[in-house]
Amino acid sequence: AIPIITARQVSNYTYDITPPALVGAELDLSLNILTLSFSEPVLTYSIVFANVTLQNNLFLPSFNHSLVGGSVLNPYSSSTSLLISMLQYDITAFKLASNFGTTSSNTVISVAAGAFTDTAGNPSPSATLTASVAVQDTVL
Repeated sequence: AIPIITARQVSNYTYDITPPALVGAELDLSLNILTLSFSEPVLTYSIVFANVTLQNNLFLPSFNHSLVGGSVLNPYSSSTSLLISMLQYDITAFKLASNFGTTSSNTVISVAAGAFTDTAGNPSPSATLTASVAVQDTVL
């Protein structure tokens, strides 16, 4: 720790203007968990569920479904990874789609701009990427 008598005031402060980028995603339909990874910490309570869409193709999806809701399981108010417990309504839609979530190549996550906010209040830009892991579950 720095003693109070030697502490110095900041002479130049640079505000954080960099938005958080979605850099990874994993979907586990056996545990009903969607994990999203970001380039910097996001506020765990800032998620706009309707702005998160899962689809079966990167460019021309024949199946897509936006989340209705869910719960963020992270114990902290900010994190670079969000563990989302999805609602049964969403899970049922995903499990009924025969051409979705069976491999990482047909598990695509798309987020609209503003789906998340970083700790400085910067909204996330839109992004679409293929999940790095997709765990299939055949049980409804």
